[in-house]
Amino acid sequence: MVFLRNSEGMLTLVEVSTTPGSVPTVLVSEIPEAEWIMRVSSRHLAVWISKAGQVARTKNASAFTLWPTGVSPAFEFGPPYCGDSRGELWQQGLAPSYADEGSEFGYLKLGLGSYEYHRASGARHHTGHSSIKVEQRLDGDPWNDPEVVSIALHENDEAVIPLLESSNQQDLLLMRADHVGSASAFLELDTAVLTRFQVVHQQPDNLGFHSAKIHKPWETIAFVYCDTLYLYHPEFRSLPGWRLQGGAK
Repeated sequence: MVFLRNSEGMLTLVEVSTTPGSVPTVLVSEIPEAEWIMRVSSRHLAVWISKAGQVARTKNASAFTLWPTGVSPAFEFGPPYCGDSRGELWQQGLAPSYADEGSEFGYLKLGLGSYEYHRASGARHHTGHSSIKVEQRLDGDPWNDPEVVSIALHENDEAVIPLLESSNQQDLLLMRADHVGSASAFLELDTAVLTRFQVVHQQPDNLGFHSAKIHKPWETIAFVYCDTLYLYHPEFRSLPGWRLQGGAK
């Protein structure tokens, strides 16, 4: 599936066959021009998301949907969350009209049909299956504040942001920095902060991976190449790497 732009500047999602002479199938037409942030998928759903809205694709249907009036996506806190066996995808969003009621953050269910929205008590940083509120890794639906925390990630007041998780969801690469305040306030810092990178396991044998004093540590990119986990940040003079035991997970 690819996006094509027509003569009027609108986008069209088409499905292209590898069969010679076949004509592309139009899945969704007249999609507004926007910066498409990412494509995410679960077992039964593929979604392309942008500031303008989402394009959702299931086995039998496709559609473009604008974000609900008064709600905008908050991409700075991570990709959509997929937290249970149902494969549902949830995009964190901002609803300023709710700010007077305690929090402007919430979660939108991605996919076809009408939106489902759940308010949250504050912003969470997350990867696909890990949700973290300031310094705690949470279980269950991402908008809830559960009584039981799956993993305690801190000893002092810290901001904790997940960067990468293993495919079996057992290991999680985190960045940690001293911080007192909300997750959104941390992303507004303009000073260099001492940042610690750590691999967290389900068992209590966590690995300290790297530390550095850098600006905007949340812009660090983690990736795996040749069975080695690397970190990239514009202020790093070299790429710190950690050899994965038994190959990449």
